[in-house]
Amino acid sequence: GSYIFDLDLKDGKISNGVQISSLDGYGVEFSRDGKKLYISTGTYSQIRSSGIRNPPQLATITQYSLDSRNIIDINASRNIIYQTNFGYRGALQLAPDGKIYYARSRETYLGVINYPEKNFIDVDFKEEGFSLNGQISTEGLPPFISSLLLPIKISDASGLPTNNVDLKTCIGSAKLITPEAITGITNDTYIWTFDNGTTVTEISNSPTQKSLNLTNIQIADTGTYKLKIEGKDGCGSPVQYNASFNLEVFEAASAKPTPNPIYFCDSDASVPNVFDFRKSALSDKSKEILDGLSDTIFEVLYFDDPAKATDNVAGENLPDDYEVNTPDEQTIYARVHNMSAPDTCYEITSFKLTVTGLPVAIDPGPYRVCDTDISGPNFGYHDAFLLNTKDEAILGGPSGLDPTLYNISYHTTALGAKTSDVATIIPKDIPYRNITKNNQEIFVRLENKADPTCFDASMSFDLVVDPLPIIKNNPVILEQCITTSDPNPTVNLTLSEVNISNTPNLTFEYYEDPTGTTLITTPTSYPVIANISQSVYVKVISDQGCSEDLVTLTINVGRTLDNPFNTLQPPVCDDFLDANGNDSATNSDTDFITNFSLDSISIVNSINPPINTKVFFYENQKDRTEAKNEIYITKYRNDISKIDITTITGGIQFPIYYKILSTINNDCQGLGQFYLQVNSVQIANTPANFELCDDAISGNTTDGINAGINLRDRVNDILGPTQTELTHEVTFHTSQADAVRGRHPGGSGL
Repeated sequence: GSYIFDLDLKDGKISNGVQISSLDGYGVEFSRDGKKLYISTGTYSQIRSSGIRNPPQLATITQYSLDSRNIIDINASRNIIYQTNFGYRGALQLAPDGKIYYARSRETYLGVINYPEKNFIDVDFKEEGFSLNGQISTEGLPPFISSLLLPIKISDASGLPTNNVDLKTCIGSAKLITPEAITGITNDTYIWTFDNGTTVTEISNSPTQKSLNLTNIQIADTGTYKLKIEGKDGCGSPVQYNASFNLEVFEAASAKPTPNPIYFCDSDASVPNVFDFRKSALSDKSKEILDGLSDTIFEVLYFDDPAKATDNVAGENLPDDYEVNTPDEQTIYARVHNMSAPDTCYEITSFKLTVTGLPVAIDPGPYRVCDTDISGPNFGYHDAFLLNTKDEAILGGPSGLDPTLYNISYHTTALGAKTSDVATIIPKDIPYRNITKNNQEIFVRLENKADPTCFDASMSFDLVVDPLPIIKNNPVILEQCITTSDPNPTVNLTLSEVNISNTPNLTFEYYEDPTGTTLITTPTSYPVIANISQSVYVKVISDQGCSEDLVTLTINVGRTLDNPFNTLQPPVCDDFLDANGNDSATNSDTDFITNFSLDSISIVNSINPPINTKVFFYENQKDRTEAKNEIYITKYRNDISKIDITTITGGIQFPIYYKILSTINNDCQGLGQFYLQVNSVQIANTPANFELCDDAISGNTTDGINAGINLRDRVNDILGPTQTELTHEVTFHTSQADAVRGRHPGGSGL
């Protein structure tokens, strides 16, 4: 049977032996890393004599995994890597190159396990793996303890182990192979050799030059490179370390750095588009990318991801019939590699694959501008239409068509746009003047840059020169009368709009300054100061956003409240003149007409009108309402036919009507009235005469004198029934003139 034991490295003792299956092993060997065990079996003799003795029996080589130390797991990992019905037993021997060699009795070839460290399916056993050049093997191989030929780890510049590896590289590349550091030996020498299959050449032999540095590698550098390190251990015994690798050199790959993009116009948008980059109807993309490289040595694979192109995992490259739905744009990554060394000699490039549907121009809407010459020779024309400003909208905006893939041209006729007639093209990057007044139709051609036959010429739009609003008044006056006592009055500025313009669909903006900087945000309640003229400024904007210079809006807000002054002025007596104030035959002192000399300044001060106002006086309400027949109260004679008379005891009263007008806004008025009084002249009734006898007091009874006459006995008769001495004074005079002059006793009176 075959057994496996644990080895104590300190004292060399073995223990824990367990049987591996029931194999009667002949050749036994571990892989260099100790993780795989190989056992060979077969008949025990191949010697021939008379007759046939011990004919060939079943021969096998079995692999076991030693990742687990449990014998059940070890036996469960059993896999046969070689089996024949006509074989004899043969030895297994690990060689310095890391391979395990197998003695095949009576054969001129040794079997070889090329990769003993790998799982059974990948060990690459070759039955005729090593030629003996005609010599014949028997059952055994030269026995030696393989650990005496110590392996050493060698790595490339990236740190990847290269021991017993078949390295592949490209022409022109470089390789730096470095052994791991060794301790515990002296007098060590590093010997690198190169075997090209015909000749073995020593590359270096030095205690200091440890690494192998290959530069500008060429095809001639293909072969086996071996490192042998010789030295002495601590006991002075010779020690040797060995390593080797094979190098294959292939032609380097290259790819065109910037392959041309593929643009395809899908005019029907009904079926997917299929691309074979090797046999594309548009171009032979592979031939372009190879850029002169032989397609018998190199191939091109296509990927939709750069990582996939780098990893080159089978099945992740795009199929020959690559389907692209419309519309689509993507980056295609092309991998060029040497078919003999696909993972070593390769290069990646990329290009754009863009499949576009038949482009459809989006209607950008009319291109409107405001007319700046509404009354001049250029009315209806504009000199600065810049058509390229419509490009983005025609392409569909930021999320629309890619502007790098399409051309847009503007034409004066529909046929010109359809046929791409250069004679009808309007330069779009310089200012353009419309050729028809107010409105001109522009025709658009949208075409694929890569395929000009893929275009849309069905869309047009208008150049429109919009008129400015017609201003009928500038400046405009807004007059308003405030009839309340609000200390913070406001006005509605929008009431002025009907006087500014009759153009329909206008909007108005109001500003506090003539430069249009400070916007009035609430024009319907703009704060004002009463009886002070103010100005604001109005921008008149059409429904297309056109406007002229600002209109000046003057605000005249008056405030003249009805006035409480209604005082009765000092009464005046009826004079003894005619109605016109003349001394004539028609004089009368009972017509209630007289002259008034009123203190107008005092009266106006009593009225106390607001600032910037004026007071006007009238005899009746009608004259005041109609603002006519104004009177001047400093020299006023009442007209009995015009005044509103109220009869009172001893005369009449009547109002003088006044109104207070704002000098800022004549439509704003405050009303009031005060009163005048005309006292009637007293009635002197004719009393009965005194008829008396001559008394004798004077001593004469015929002198006509009576000393007992009392004139006041006639007072009641003179006053009559309507007048009393409480309100009247009666004096007696010796002449009419004195009576008219009103002389009192002490003068000529009695």
